[in-house]
Amino acid sequence: MKNDEQNEPISFTPRELQIIAYLLLETVHWKIARYMHTSQNTVEAQIKHLRQKVNAKSCQGLITYALLHGYTLHESTGKVFYKGKLIELPD
Repeated sequence: MKNDEQNEPISFTPRELQIIAYLLLETVHWKIARYMHTSQNTVEAQIKHLRQKVNAKSCQGLITYALLHGYTLHESTGKVFYKGKLIELPD
């Protein structure tokens, strides 16, 4: 992965953290857009940017990156954490 090779940590904006959390919860793009009060095209552009940011070739690569770098999914509660901190998701 790009930044790992350079030993630089990747920082994410709060919105990027939310998008990754929704992807971990297997939320389809149009629902992410609805929850985040934006368009599906905007969500897809943000996902593309995130994939480029972590050098992932697909959404699955982005999810794999997230799980290997601090994201955890608590399936029983449906909550997503990043480095131990709960990711607040809009309703």
